[in-house]
Amino acid sequence: MGKKEDAAAAEAEEARLAEEAAKAAAEAQAAKEAAEEAKRLAAEEEAVRLVREAEDRIIPDLVECMRTGPPVDTIKAGLGLAEHLADDPEDAALRLERAGGLLVLVNLVKMGQPGQQEFAAKLLGTIATVSKFRQAAAAKAGALAGLIKLATVGNKGNKEVAARSLKLVVAGSEANQTSAVAQGCLKPLVELAKRGVVHQKNAAKDALCQLAEKHAQNQTRISGFEGVDWIADIVLKTAGSPLAAFNSKVAFAMLVSTPANIQSLLELAEAGTEAQAGVALRALYELLTSCPKDVVSKMSNQAEIGRWAGFTVLNSLTRVDNLMLRETAAKVLGNAVAGHQNNKTLAAQEGSIASMSELMKKGTAKQKVYALQAIGNLCAGHFDNQTEVFEAGGVDYIVELLRFGRMEEKSAASFALAELVAGRPEYQTRAATLGIIPVLVDVLGGRLPLSSSAMSRAPAALEKVARALGNVCAGHIENQKEAFSVSGVPVLTELVQAGRGGMYGQKAAAAYALGSLSDNHHDAQKQSAKMLGVTSLRDLHRSGSLEERSAAALALTRTKRGKTALDASLPCSRTSSPVMSRTMPVFRDTLGSSLRRSASAVLTRSTT
Repeated sequence: MGKKEDAAAAEAEEARLAEEAAKAAAEAQAAKEAAEEAKRLAAEEEAVRLVREAEDRIIPDLVECMRTGPPVDTIKAGLGLAEHLADDPEDAALRLERAGGLLVLVNLVKMGQPGQQEFAAKLLGTIATVSKFRQAAAAKAGALAGLIKLATVGNKGNKEVAARSLKLVVAGSEANQTSAVAQGCLKPLVELAKRGVVHQKNAAKDALCQLAEKHAQNQTRISGFEGVDWIADIVLKTAGSPLAAFNSKVAFAMLVSTPANIQSLLELAEAGTEAQAGVALRALYELLTSCPKDVVSKMSNQAEIGRWAGFTVLNSLTRVDNLMLRETAAKVLGNAVAGHQNNKTLAAQEGSIASMSELMKKGTAKQKVYALQAIGNLCAGHFDNQTEVFEAGGVDYIVELLRFGRMEEKSAASFALAELVAGRPEYQTRAATLGIIPVLVDVLGGRLPLSSSAMSRAPAALEKVARALGNVCAGHIENQKEAFSVSGVPVLTELVQAGRGGMYGQKAAAAYALGSLSDNHHDAQKQSAKMLGVTSLRDLHRSGSLEERSAAALALTRTKRGKTALDASLPCSRTSSPVMSRTMPVFRDTLGSSLRRSASAVLTRSTT
């Protein structure tokens, strides 16, 4: 037994030792593998570091090659930089700037051989498009001076490249626009635009446009070379396709849309070719819509058009054979009189009402729309113009367009009708006699579509239709009764509740019309209360926009129950009954000046 036990113990000891040996071997193997893995990772990290260092040196080395290498190597280095800029523009441009590459490129543009100048100019333009920071850095490094010099003394191809890159360096940067002109860029660009080949003309035109965009001082300097007519010739010579023709008008407007050029633009529109007249009208339109920075600037531009007999020119253009000129002239005229009382008088004296009435009756669909908008603007708050339009049969034809016109015509006709009948009981009566009230109510209620091709109601047009109904009924008891009899109250109440506010203005216009229909009309007041019209107006007065609150307040004061609701919702209930002006399309109340101005805008707001 003792021997067996000793043998078993010996076997156990051997097994233990073997296990420990195997464990030690495994640990040694793991340590070896870990050491090898660490060595591999270290090698990879070193390789990555070396690659990064190599990458970090690529752009500086390319820059150095451009600085010191022979011309052929310089061009190859430039191509390499172009590839890096295409792959990662921001990183490559930043590395190039840090390596002093901008100064190298500028020097090559100024003093390099033609091939070097070409790629260096292209690279400067590419870098300027990466970001505003890189654009500013390029200008700071002297890119403007180098490109201007190249556009002046370079060969034909390089002059074009310089103009295109100059456009990119100044685009959207007022500081660079000003600096480029101060450094003398206009002379070579104008020369290139006048006497260069087609591609050079295009490049110079584009550069001039970027220099002039939203920069009145540059516009004045550019047009001061030889007047606006030569600029018109430049942009028209580059217009081939319809899109290019449209772009030429935009380009011309960018170049000359400054108040100092209004007289010249009117002269060009009057005495120039049809193409010149077209671009001149586009520039005038920009001066009245996009270019003015504020209302004062716009009114100043409007006054300049009136000062230089602009309405005589515009009226003559509405009678030419060119359909597009007629349309654009009507559009410019409508904007030139919008909100400007003196221009309304001048335009009427120079025959604008007659020309717009003729265009409204005999023009194309678009011409009718712009003529109607112009008539509305001419009549807004102007007693004599209302009278002249009415005596020319304006109400009759406007009502006809509201009945049978297309959507755009109905919308514009609604605006014109609202301004024509405002505060004129005899005109309100005439419009009602022609059956316009049921038409307006049916349009608002969706029973009469605004367009035969679109059965849904157009949101932008409904505001004008509601305003027209409000002005036709305002202070006119017979028209109020007729509107009530054709379900005007429920239709307007629905629009107050579910209409679109904000830019569409449906809620405010419907609230005004509902108030006009209910004023001193007890049946309408009762029905409005029964159909929650008063509740809807009260909610609108509490939570609507300023204009909506003003219109709701006016409507609420026109019913006994509405007056109580208004008093409860106002922070201070010291209000008196409003008085409707019968001589101006403006309603008055005592709810405070800001509310009064906004309420007036519901009626007197002009369209463009």
